[in-house]
Amino acid sequence: AFSAFEEMGWSGMMVDFFDHDDQDHVEFAEEILEAAARHHILIHFHGIWKPTGLERTYPNLMNHEGALNLEYLKWSALCTPKHNLNMAFTRLLAGPMDYHLGGFNSLSEDEFYSRQVAPFVMGSRCHMLAMYVCFDNPAPMIADYPMAYESQPGFSFLKQVPTWWDETRVLVDEIGETLVTARRKGTDWYVGGMTAEEMRGMEIALDFLGDGKFQATVWKDTPDSDKYPNQLNVERLELDSEGVLKVDLVDGGGFVIILEPR
Repeated sequence: AFSAFEEMGWSGMMVDFFDHDDQDHVEFAEEILEAAARHHILIHFHGIWKPTGLERTYPNLMNHEGALNLEYLKWSALCTPKHNLNMAFTRLLAGPMDYHLGGFNSLSEDEFYSRQVAPFVMGSRCHMLAMYVCFDNPAPMIADYPMAYESQPGFSFLKQVPTWWDETRVLVDEIGETLVTARRKGTDWYVGGMTAEEMRGMEIALDFLGDGKFQATVWKDTPDSDKYPNQLNVERLELDSEGVLKVDLVDGGGFVIILEPR
C-alpha cells in the first residue's frame, strides 16, 4: 500500500481510530511507521495513545494526538482554559500533541454550551492564538469552519506563525495557571502567553532577544475579553533585550507577539 502511496506522490498522511493500546494495535502502529519510512511518507497518528518515544526510531512520526482535545467541545464542556493549561504541564511532556487549535467562536465559561455544528470554544481569542506558540504541535490545524475566520481579528497571526522552531524558552510557568513560551524561527521570535482561573497582569522580560532593536506586533486581550472573548487589541512597539513588556490578561486569556529585527 505504501509503495502505491509513494507513486501517487503522497508526502504524508493521518492515520486515525486506533482506539486501543493492546499488543496488536501497538505492533500495527510500528508497522505503519516502518513502511511509511521506507517510502518517505510522514505520519500523523490520531485517535491513539500518548507518545512513547517512537519518533526517536521513526523520525517520520510527525505528530501525535493522545489527548482530550478541543474537538470534545462539540459534545461536552471539558476543555476549559484550565484544562488547556494543564495539558501543557502533563500530556506535552510526552511529546508533540495534535490539539485541534484555532476555534474563533468563543464563549465565556459561564455562557458556554456544546453543539456539533459551528461549535464554540472557551477562553479568549488570544488564549486560542497562544496555543500555536505554547504547544509543541508540528502539524497544527485551523479547526473552525471557513466562515468563522473571514475578516476576523487574529487570523493574520495564524497566517504567519511557524510550525517548526529553532529554539524554545519557557519564560513563565505556573502549573494549570500561566504559561509564557518564546520560540525562535530564524531571526524572528514568537511569544505566546496563556492564563486560567483569574485576571492578572504580567511583566515579560525580553532578555532572550539578541542585540539591536525589534519591531513587535502584539495581539492581546481587551479589558472586556472575559465578557466578549472574541475581541482583541493589536499594538505595535519597538523593543530590545533590556526592555520589559507589560500585558494584562483576563481570566482564560492570552497574548501573542511577533518580534522581528529592525
